[in-house]
Amino acid sequence: MIKRLLLTALILLQTSLVFAAHKKWPEVTEEVVQQYLADHEATWQERMPETGSRLFYTETQWPEVIAQLNNDEGLRPEYREEIFKIADRLSSKPPQAYYPPKQNKSGRTPIQNAAELWQRRVGDDIVLLCLAAKISDNPAYKKAVRDAVVTGCQYPQWGNKGKGRNMDLAAGHMGRAIALAWDWHRDLFSEEDQQIIREAMTERMNDMYAALQGAYFWYRSYTENHNHVSVTALGFAGLAFYGDIPEARKWLAAACANFDNVAKYSAEDGSSAEGVPYWTYSVSFILQFIEATRTVTDSANAYQSPFLKNSANYRLACATPGFQGTLPWGDAPLIDFYGPQHMLARLAAQYDDHQAQYLMEHMPYGPNGGSDAEALLLMWYDPAVKPIAPTALDYHVNVWDTVTTRSGWGDGDYLLTIKSGYTRRNHSHLDAGALAFVFGNQWMLLAPGYGKGSGQREFWQSHGPRWEFFSNATESHTALLINGKNQLFSAEDRATIDGYASTPGALWTTIDLSGAYEGNPDIRRNIVHQRGDYFLVIDEVSTPEPVDVDWLAQIPANGVVDDGRITLVSRPGDLRLNLLYPEGGTFETRKPTSKHVDNPNKSQRSYTVSQNGQQVGYTMLMQPVFSEKPVADLAAKVVSHESGQWNISVGAEEWDDVVCVLPMRGPMELTVPGTEDVVSLEARAAIIRGSDKKLVNVFASEAEVIDCKPMYLELNAPAGIELAAHDGGWVLDLDTSVTATMTLAKGLKLYDASSSPVKISDEGVSLDKGSYVLAANAADAGKLISWAAERNPEHDLPSIPVAKKVKMGPAPAEISLGWEAEDGYVMSDSAVEVTEKIGASAGKALKGVGNGGAGEMIEWTVDIKRAGTYHLSMRYCAEKPTGLTLLVDGFAPTEEALHIPLKGTGGWSNTKDDWQEVVLKGSDGKDLEIPLTMGKHTIKLIMPTAPINIDSFTLSGY
Repeated sequence: MIKRLLLTALILLQTSLVFAAHKKWPEVTEEVVQQYLADHEATWQERMPETGSRLFYTETQWPEVIAQLNNDEGLRPEYREEIFKIADRLSSKPPQAYYPPKQNKSGRTPIQNAAELWQRRVGDDIVLLCLAAKISDNPAYKKAVRDAVVTGCQYPQWGNKGKGRNMDLAAGHMGRAIALAWDWHRDLFSEEDQQIIREAMTERMNDMYAALQGAYFWYRSYTENHNHVSVTALGFAGLAFYGDIPEARKWLAAACANFDNVAKYSAEDGSSAEGVPYWTYSVSFILQFIEATRTVTDSANAYQSPFLKNSANYRLACATPGFQGTLPWGDAPLIDFYGPQHMLARLAAQYDDHQAQYLMEHMPYGPNGGSDAEALLLMWYDPAVKPIAPTALDYHVNVWDTVTTRSGWGDGDYLLTIKSGYTRRNHSHLDAGALAFVFGNQWMLLAPGYGKGSGQREFWQSHGPRWEFFSNATESHTALLINGKNQLFSAEDRATIDGYASTPGALWTTIDLSGAYEGNPDIRRNIVHQRGDYFLVIDEVSTPEPVDVDWLAQIPANGVVDDGRITLVSRPGDLRLNLLYPEGGTFETRKPTSKHVDNPNKSQRSYTVSQNGQQVGYTMLMQPVFSEKPVADLAAKVVSHESGQWNISVGAEEWDDVVCVLPMRGPMELTVPGTEDVVSLEARAAIIRGSDKKLVNVFASEAEVIDCKPMYLELNAPAGIELAAHDGGWVLDLDTSVTATMTLAKGLKLYDASSSPVKISDEGVSLDKGSYVLAANAADAGKLISWAAERNPEHDLPSIPVAKKVKMGPAPAEISLGWEAEDGYVMSDSAVEVTEKIGASAGKALKGVGNGGAGEMIEWTVDIKRAGTYHLSMRYCAEKPTGLTLLVDGFAPTEEALHIPLKGTGGWSNTKDDWQEVVLKGSDGKDLEIPLTMGKHTIKLIMPTAPINIDSFTLSGY
């Protein structure tokens, strides 16, 4: 009874919070449903096929669709092979039997287990089997569809969290899948089967209908994943069972009305306040609803919404170098929850989006989530859309209010992301102004992601208790902390990016943080990025009374901290932080003060530079250094700082920069380093670079006037501008279209990006956003345009080092060193948890290795008492085949250790013992031989290709 009361209290709390956030949004009431039917049902009936399928394809469309999905165009053979491989595995075993929450070891708490989220994968597998049975004559697939559906309909419920029986994610996946099987394969079911299906669907979709009408917390959460997943099931079931179940017509109408609101209220920039992983979950089901029901309804009108038009661009903006992962903001791992290949394929086909197609085709990992993503990818992939690589290096996702800026798109490039926007949204953190930095696949300025406290009721109480968990609090982010307190968390509290300029060589952005802190003090963070060379983070705090200010840095445990410097090392490159202001300031260790320290990343360490005062400022130089091109530390200092104006010098052996940042746009007179030449500007921020006693680069944000040797430019409106010298000419870049008065130095002419001359009249010149050149002639202009296109080359991820071969005999067979995976591990970019698992050797194991980012690493230290060559055994379980890389003391012991294949064991040891113990074999199929000297060594697993649970290890002689 107590447990039931707690569950009910949690749901009531969630309901009240969502209601508070969306109280102005309309409800899908019974009256709305009846009106929708009155307006649309006649049209549905005209379009409704008399016989056969309705979801996705009509019966007349299927022959062409089957032929298309079975042809060998583009990537279809690869996608089809994966579907049949999964279908073979699923059809070779009996359907998943039901097991009650008390037998479930997949969640952290009884609340999570009651949601019965394991049923999501059951539903996803039915979707894949439905497609496999449609495009293949294999009778095993058809039998597997029938058995899985009938078994699933005999489960006592699809999720039973609090009062939300059959009202949430488990029911969303199961209802969608069974509706699809009914629609595509009704002939597989006997009369008795059909009665079982109708009874189950009537009961459970009526429950879902009640949830949408106010019985459950997500009922008008039109921007959140629970709504999208759950209501998609209503839509599928409404169309599939229309005419078979009387209530189905209302299910379909309610779903259509709901998704009309989804299109209306979703962010115009294509983003989700819930973060990237939940965005993938939402968009996957939004697209499924549209595509499944468009045969009869007007659901395809949603493609006119700005949200869907911009969704692929949002995911592109959030891609880490080499497309290896996603941003860490909010309750999020570093990878997509679902796909996202199938969504990108659908969006690419819908909008002829070549960059979305490129992103889809170049992801270094397969679709995440359930097997339905594989089926949908084959269905939605259009080989006619040609992939084109992205060129933009900076993005401001303006509704979510987050910036990303990168050195390039290669897997060895770096990216900095800056978080702004609302502090209190579903799955959000108090992280306004926070920074996170990734080099290649290694995160170096960290964000905590999904906290371990998520299984506790208080974790979701965003009116207060949620922010007492370290993972959600301001103190767990690379942000400013004022008086040791969290940022504000009412529904309207936020920071705002109110300045942004991006050119091929530089970026500037500025964040007004005043709305995120108690008392709304004047707080601003400026970011300057001189691409490939450095970042400057410039902060200013102004308050009526003295305050304590902490400049927080969240870094991995292997970071080296020395007074005002932090050095972070990784395979792709290093990041060096150098505190320029206050001069003499030092980083000190900071211990968490939150009530609940639930950081999922054991390797995260917090450091702070503290000050007290009414006027507090910081300037941090962040220098990324590529492993392939090591360079000395930059020479930098704050030259002056007064009344919000910062003048900073940054220098290297080959160049010197002068950086000026103003509190608002104003005049600047900046001397070119090494000369007496002056560049005059009317701008908000500027960088002037000199080399060999010459001006070689000018960057300015919110510029209205630039007066320098090669040109005078006066604009009709502020713009971001860069002027870069090369080979006797100049490349001019504008980040927005302008009308300008322009005068060029003697001998220079203006050309556009096709080397065509641009006429400059006395009345001025109109210039579109993009690149231009100042050159003596068209031939020189062409050379400059070619140089400009290649000025930001991609960087490749350095290869993993392989140890030199060592002659060492086998350790004696009687020697054995074993350890539990959950003991003494160190991790980075990982989402692993220690949880109870059935059959685990010590009752617990590491869960979710492979659910982190592309740079995920788990490491143990062992003490070898006898030198020799060893075999390494691992006890693990995994639902499907996976693979990983083994490093010993930072090196792969052999080439074969770079790719260690592991078979699936059939499950996660949630309800039965799925563990298998194997000697790790290399890519050649032979047992790995690992030479180890006496003493301590690190055993490290990296780059898992699919999730895996690990129980224990044994090093043994042979």
